[in-house]
This record gives sequence, C-alpha cells and structure tokens, in this order.
Amino acid sequence: MSEKSSDIEKSATKLSDSQIEAVTWGSGPLLVTAGAGSGKTRTLTQRVIHLINAGIAPERIVAITFTNKAADEMKERITKEVKKINLKGRTPLVGTFHSFAAKILREEARGVGRSRGFLIFDDDDSKRVIKKIIKEMDLPENKRLSLPSIRKEISRIKVELEDTDGSVDTIHEIFRRYEEALIEQNAFDFDDLIEKCVRLFSAKKSILEKHANRYDYILVDEYQDINTMQYLLIKLLAEKHKNI
Repeated sequence: MSEKSSDIEKSATKLSDSQIEAVTWGSGPLLVTAGAGSGKTRTLTQRVIHLINAGIAPERIVAITFTNKAADEMKERITKEVKKINLKGRTPLVGTFHSFAAKILREEARGVGRSRGFLIFDDDDSKRVIKKIIKEMDLPENKRLSLPSIRKEISRIKVELEDTDGSVDTIHEIFRRYEEALIEQNAFDFDDLIEKCVRLFSAKKSILEKHANRYDYILVDEYQDINTMQYLLIKLLAEKHKNI
C-alpha cells in the first residue's frame, strides 16, 4: 500500500500506525494483541473493509465474533463503508462462532445423524432431557449427581473434544444416553454446533476441503478467549490458505 493511500485510510478511520499495519497486512497469519477498549474489533472491521476494497471477493471472507451485537455492528459498518462498491448482494460472512457452525451443519446435517431442519436446544431443553435420563436410570443414592454438575460435565466433554470410547462410569453413561436422545429428537445443544463441526471435519477430509476452499481470509475477534473446540474449528478451516 502506498504512503499516500495509507495516510488517506488512516485519516478516514482514525487508526493508529500499528492498527493501519494490521488492517493492511498482506497474506499469512497475523495476531493482534492489545488491551481492552483499544480498538481491536474496529481494527478487524477495517481489515474486512480493506480486503474488499482491495478486490477480495466478499463471500470469500469470514469474520467471527463472540456476540450477536458485535456481529450486527460489524455488518452495519462494513455495509456503510463499502457502499460505493457494487457488491451485487455478495457480502462477507459475519457472525458468531455458533451461527457460523450452525450454517455449516445445515448443509452437512446428515453427516452427523441429523436432518437439515434440526432443532437447537437451549440450556433448559438440555436439562429437561438429562432429568428424564436420570429418572430412567434410577441410580442408587451414592451415584446420584446434581443436574447442574451433570450439565457442566457434558459441556466440558464436548468443549474439550474428549474421547469417551470405553468410558463406563455414571457420567459417561448419562452422556451416551443424552447424545442418543439428541439424535432421536433431531436436535443439537449449543456446544454441539461447534463440536460436531470439528469432529465432522476431522473425520471427513473431503467435507473439510469443501468448506476450507470457500474462504480465503478468516478473521476472529477476541481470539484470546476461544476454547479448545473453537480453536480447532478455525485451525482446520485456515490450514489451506493460512490467512487468519
């Protein structure tokens, strides 16, 4: 980028020199570290705008945030600042980890034992299923666990992508029955959305390649807060182009 165009962009967006460097980064991985409230999300948004202005097809860019509010604000700012370019309805994919993963699963549902019209269970739905399983198991008093602790442990197993094969303790039996119940009801819980994508991508390289080929650039807001399954989802999708 020329010094003149850099000055124009800096003036228009009020970014610092280090932010301009991040916004105009070329190819390859880039990690931006800064304190809270220092403008990391704004920098990421301007990075998306810069890529589109540089000629990258909008639909080949995905920007992932942690909240729907942040995603909506990013979409609004991107739309406003690239309005001079005729995108013909083509837009970058901007959303949360869960909405991004849900989009993938709508397309690949059968690969994880669901149909495209699957339900997404909230925490109350999940607890209802677990409560029914506990009742059916009729556990002796010394093996009973509290509902919140079971829900927390099931979430941990999924987030950490734990291998449950061969595990025969009470919590893993509940987990097995819980997974079977979700399949029977054509449903995913919130953790499933990302976990099932990671497991599918890891097991089916052709499916991973299909989705990895769609995106040249992957941008992640608040990267320091991602958990194991979120990290693996992004790692798998970014392996091809390495523009993360």
